[in-house]
Amino acid sequence: ALLKLYTNFNKTKQLDLQTNHIHLTDKMNTPPQLIDDEIDMDRLDLKEDIFPSPRQMTPNTGATRLMPNDCVAINFSPMVISPISRNSALNSEDKQHCIKKFESWNEHEQIEFVKELISRMAFHQQEKVNSFLEPILQRDFISELANRGLDNIACYILSSLDERSLCRAELVCRTWYDVIMKAKLWRKLIMHNIRTQPLWRGLAERRKWGQFLIGRSSGEIAPIGGNLQLSGRYYRLLYPCIIQDIKVLEKNWQTGIPRMNIIQCNSSNSKGVYCLQYDDRKIVSGLRDNTIKIWERDTLNCVQILKGHTGSVLCLQYDENVIISGSSDSTIRVWDVHTGAMIKTLIHHCEAVLHLRFDGVNMVTCSKDRTIAAW
Repeated sequence: ALLKLYTNFNKTKQLDLQTNHIHLTDKMNTPPQLIDDEIDMDRLDLKEDIFPSPRQMTPNTGATRLMPNDCVAINFSPMVISPISRNSALNSEDKQHCIKKFESWNEHEQIEFVKELISRMAFHQQEKVNSFLEPILQRDFISELANRGLDNIACYILSSLDERSLCRAELVCRTWYDVIMKAKLWRKLIMHNIRTQPLWRGLAERRKWGQFLIGRSSGEIAPIGGNLQLSGRYYRLLYPCIIQDIKVLEKNWQTGIPRMNIIQCNSSNSKGVYCLQYDDRKIVSGLRDNTIKIWERDTLNCVQILKGHTGSVLCLQYDENVIISGSSDSTIRVWDVHTGAMIKTLIHHCEAVLHLRFDGVNMVTCSKDRTIAAW
């Protein structure tokens, strides 16, 4: 009604809306008169009735008729003017029609429509939509896969986690813990580290726990009973022990406080050790006195002396079967690692053999004569 009064009022009048009062003033700055109870109805003549007169008031209306040519000020008590209320609720037929129309579109059209719809919403509406979508998008897919018998897929997903993430994953729920233990993901993580990191491989050989990573028939040894759950738990407990060993080893290297043991060669004409190789049981050394000496790792006692070279032993390498050595006498000799007997002498180089390396099939040697030989 106020908007209608504003648009239909005389052009010489202005409407000034304030917090608690409405002042109607003309261009001549006529002082407003305060009307307390009623307005002179004879001096008011609107082209269109906006407010009914007091005599024509109906029970449903309580407004007073206003006429132009008078400048008035109408005193209002504070109130909030709201739009005309109407039932804006969507009925079931309209709702079903909208849903059917939405379902008739393809996936791309539906997404574009929803994006456009959300962009037109107010912030508080978008927040409500987000609170509705958030629990729908959060799904425990690992438990769902396990409950449907797809444990292998769940294991494949979890196997890509590192140790920190795997620790957190097993704390999610009992189902996740069972999947990790039954799949022995800690064992797979240990084996991966052994294959890729020399430090892990060396500790596996030294600590003897590498034997538990090799199975008999199904690729598994259950060190704690026969239950697969206990077997998976064994590797879970083994992993932090390995990490602790690595920390101790790194600390020992960084602090530089070794425990030194000296081996006396006990050779009258020996003036130096040119080469050596060792493992947990023995130390094999090549000396300047033309011999190869084998020492016990624990007691540091000499248990065997290999003689045959006529010059200093400059290089050597051994495996579980043989020892191969190169000497300044230009020869390469092959020895039995268990008995110490000389198996074969290889002659090719003209000067001292400086270095050699071999695997199960081939051997490569280099010499002071500036040649490399492949055997």
